[in-house]
Amino acid sequence: MSPNALCAIGKDRYATTDARKYADYVVTDAPALPVAATGNRDFLLYSFYNIYFMHPLDGVGPPPPLALAHPLAQPVHTTYDSFGAVVADYTFYPRPQVLYVRWHGHVTGDELVRAAHTGLQLNQQWQPRGLFQDLRGSSGEWGEAGTWLEYEWIPGIKAKCPNLRGIAALLDAETPLPYSNTQVLAQLDQQFDFQVFYSLLSAWRWMNQRTQPHAEIRARP
Repeated sequence: MSPNALCAIGKDRYATTDARKYADYVVTDAPALPVAATGNRDFLLYSFYNIYFMHPLDGVGPPPPLALAHPLAQPVHTTYDSFGAVVADYTFYPRPQVLYVRWHGHVTGDELVRAAHTGLQLNQQWQPRGLFQDLRGSSGEWGEAGTWLEYEWIPGIKAKCPNLRGIAALLDAETPLPYSNTQVLAQLDQQFDFQVFYSLLSAWRWMNQRTQPHAEIRARP
């Protein structure tokens, strides 16, 4: 199949891409992987699977366990709030060495601190080159966590995760971000090679560049 075509598994139908981005598609089942003539095949694998398995654009698609069946993905942890609802789940991609964190629901400052404390331990354990924070689909004002991040999380990451080369934050362009939350993101921007994105594919492309063995490390002092 051409890299400019998309096949849906178990369906005799195709959607041609033309000049459209992968992220423009709306599909209701798991697509077959495109065969890329050039580029990093592993990057295309996890980008494509994340777009269609983990975040189906029409809200219809396979459940998260199937999404994480991607051969490069290793689900490593899930944090819950006091009511048993998922706050964040963590997936590690060993080939690009990226720890992907997907946030869920209404996140408060206390819940962010608890999840980030766990995340600090996971970063130390897995030693990723890239940290991907996917905040789409989450809400809440967690700016009050800024002090803890400044004095605990940021120093902890710098001390225990020397391989970290970049942090990406993926936001929903249609969801306003509280001002206090933007202050937290500004803290990360001051301390790390940090970038905010509104496109999943663009974020993965940047992350893929940052995690290449020859990539320049731009972590700030």
